[in-house]
Amino acid sequence: MTGVFGRRRRGQGLIEAALVLPVLVFLLLVMVDFACMLSTKAALTSAAREGARAYAVYQDADRARQVAEKNLRDSVLAYTGKCRVDVSPSGGYVTVTVSYDQPVLVPGVFRLLGGKAMPSAVTLSSAAVFRIEPR
Repeated sequence: MTGVFGRRRRGQGLIEAALVLPVLVFLLLVMVDFACMLSTKAALTSAAREGARAYAVYQDADRARQVAEKNLRDSVLAYTGKCRVDVSPSGGYVTVTVSYDQPVLVPGVFRLLGGKAMPSAVTLSSAAVFRIEPR
């Protein structure tokens, strides 16, 4: 097949694919990573809510931590066990904060977006406030 200028163009498609494919794979991995972080954030919100509810009903901080951690362990796909649960009762209300270090699939993306370091995990957290029920 000849082009406009009479030259053969047999390898053009292969070269174009070689140039575009790495960019597309990178974008796909970034989208998957972002979706995993959104899913983990939703799981953190649910875990914080359940932990706060457990404390509001039973007034037991250890039980609230266990409930929140179990909820997170059951909800996060690749749970690494690195979560922190803080229970803070104050003035008839309890605040439960759950933090988790989400592993990153593509650590180089933060450097490309202007970050200084290439973290292997991103810390996500969520909090919930419940009124403590009278006994």
